[in-house]
Amino acid sequence: MTGAAGDRRVVLRDDRGPRGTWSEWATLSGAGLRVEGQSLSGDDEYEFAVDVAPGQVPALLAALGAPAAADVLDALVAYSRGGGRGLTRLLRDAGVEHRRWNRVGG
Repeated sequence: MTGAAGDRRVVLRDDRGPRGTWSEWATLSGAGLRVEGQSLSGDDEYEFAVDVAPGQVPALLAALGAPAAADVLDALVAYSRGGGRGLTRLLRDAGVEHRRWNRVGG
């Protein structure tokens, strides 16, 4: 999937059920990697974004257990499909510099 001006985007998670939804997607651009997500359940809403600068992508690949030459979006899809959760914790534990934003609403 592609976005603006050559950005690449993949869906990491799209769970829908009677209790709500949880969606996550990742976008790779010249500015680096951005992983975003949203959870909707009843009147509750949670959104987040995690940004990883281009220079930190090799460290992220290592944290994911992927080869240095791997495509980071493919590695994130594999991590997600393999049941991997807690990207922020993974980044923090591996010492990968990142920025995180979140919002809880209701």
